[in-house]
Amino acid sequence: MTEYEMADLFDSLYATAFTMSSISMTLVSGFLVASFVAAHRLSRTMTGLALGIYTWMTFLMINASYRQFSIISGLYSKMRDFNTSGKGLEWHTGALSPAATTDAIPYAISAFGVIVFVATIYFFFHCRRVNTKADAGA
Repeated sequence: MTEYEMADLFDSLYATAFTMSSISMTLVSGFLVASFVAAHRLSRTMTGLALGIYTWMTFLMINASYRQFSIISGLYSKMRDFNTSGKGLEWHTGALSPAATTDAIPYAISAFGVIVFVATIYFFFHCRRVNTKADAGA
């Protein structure tokens, strides 16, 4: 692979990762808004269905993000090797990033996804409890 091809692949992989992150944050934002507005109005069946769909979609996004960032992490390694052998990429930050940092990226992204998932589920049940009490008192 040439220097240009490696840099272009890096750019394309990060664009895809950014798109996936945007989709994930859209999913989370939608769930947070729906939790605040409607969690207390859902029946048990609808609650189970909403949580099931959200859980499944979040699992898919965490899994896809892990895979995407694992590929990016591997490319970091190849870029470092390419730079070390003197073939180029001395100008690219991907070739200069420390291995300890880049190897941890897939795990950090997955941990972040799990933390966000747990927090949004907690928020759902918090809104359900608080808003149900507020409706009963009104």
